[in-house]
Amino acid sequence: IDDMCTKVNDNLADLSRFFFARSFTLSPTKLKSTILTNWTKEYRIELNIATDGIKISAVNNPKILGIILDNERSRMLPKYRTAIKSTIR
Repeated sequence: IDDMCTKVNDNLADLSRFFFARSFTLSPTKLKSTILTNWTKEYRIELNIATDGIKISAVNNPKILGIILDNERSRMLPKYRTAIKSTIR
């Protein structure tokens, strides 16, 4: 996981430079990180990811386009159903 975090940090640095060259900036306080795994020991690991010296917070159940991504397989389907129903309405 540490190697993945290093790669993400390197990519974020490249992305930050890309945006800066075009007069844009990343907003670290609006960024979130997560790890999707079925290994219970890795589920709540603190990820060492930062950009411009500001740590990016980790989220265990991120919500993307109104859909909750859940690591706990046994409870995943009902949450998806509920989220999809409320998004469609």
